[in-house]
Amino acid sequence: MPWEKSFELDTATEKAMTLFWSKGYEATSMADLTKTMGINKGSLYNAFGGKNDLFKRALVQYDRDVTKRTLDMFEKIENPKEALESLFESIIKDCTNDTDHKGCFIVNTSLETPHHNPEIQKIVQDSIAGTEAFFVRIVERGQALGVFPKGLNAKQVGSALLAYMIALRVLSRGAYTQAGLKNIRDQALQLVSI
Repeated sequence: MPWEKSFELDTATEKAMTLFWSKGYEATSMADLTKTMGINKGSLYNAFGGKNDLFKRALVQYDRDVTKRTLDMFEKIENPKEALESLFESIIKDCTNDTDHKGCFIVNTSLETPHHNPEIQKIVQDSIAGTEAFFVRIVERGQALGVFPKGLNAKQVGSALLAYMIALRVLSRGAYTQAGLKNIRDQALQLVSI
């Protein structure tokens, strides 16, 4: 009798993503996954190919549904200065409301990148490169509109803004107070102030 799927793949992936996000890849067992996803081990292997393939799918889904959608939303803000301010404020709000101290799934995985295979490393690298490109576009647009200094090197400032954003995500996992996070945000925004 052929295998029959009795669950929705994106919903099951989202449940796995939440688990991987909170526990990390290594600490998440197959038993954890089947329990959280509400499926048996055979269904997991048939639908996803195993833990590593499921993790890749969860990362791609997070990047698409969280990272890219968030950046698209802020890129639509007409004033680049307001876009950056709103983005960093949103990150601080997310971090403050994140009582489980999960941080960002992509950033968390980037800290474990040396332990992952090249496919997972590439997903993380591409996501981070996409975020950096977002910052570069915002800086360039701000320069074109005259709200950011013309003499800035957009690529360098974009890289620095990415670094500040990652610092917020990592330090918010319990190492920094909200006041400390706001100081980091203020330093990031100083990079583009006139």
